[in-house]
Amino acid sequence: MTLSDCHHPRFPSFPIPQTITDELITAARTEGAGLIFPPGPAITALLEEIAAAAEALTGNTGYRTELTRWTCGPSHADGVPPYVQGPRPIGDLAPVRDFARATRERARFEDRPRLAVLTTPGDGPADWLRAGQALQRLLLAATVHGLSASFLNQPLDLRDMRRHTDPRHPGGHPQMIIRLGYGPAVPRAPRRPVPELLQAA
Repeated sequence: MTLSDCHHPRFPSFPIPQTITDELITAARTEGAGLIFPPGPAITALLEEIAAAAEALTGNTGYRTELTRWTCGPSHADGVPPYVQGPRPIGDLAPVRDFARATRERARFEDRPRLAVLTTPGDGPADWLRAGQALQRLLLAATVHGLSASFLNQPLDLRDMRRHTDPRHPGGHPQMIIRLGYGPAVPRAPRRPVPELLQAA
């Protein structure tokens, strides 16, 4: 569990074996969720959707304020401080979130990232809980195999785009867009102490 963390730099172009993607799909299904690995053309469409959503969010004052709050300095007990943000992407369809800090170096990212969409049958509180449990299970399974992950949820932050993000099963409700790959170790982001998050019944 201590090795599982978000990875924002570029992933090397190493393929993920089918046996591992099948295991991740099974991990999601165990918690009542689905995990879809889009084929090549659908990945391009999904990246275009992510880029369009990112541009729309950038024009939202509330979003920019929240992003600034979460990407502040290392003195905070949570968030995404600069030392874990990775480089700024070059190109409009880069498979990473741009945290919009002009001082960061720029880099090109993989052209064909391995993306997965986590879905649930519905879109209510029980489904959100199911999605969270499925995400944790599949991320732990990915970590066992040396995989790292990052998240590209910009379209899911826009209500009118949620229904269009799942490239193969429009009847499912997308809950997370996950980028997977083999990456080097990265600095750990700060985390709140467990007592602040967990309350004994």
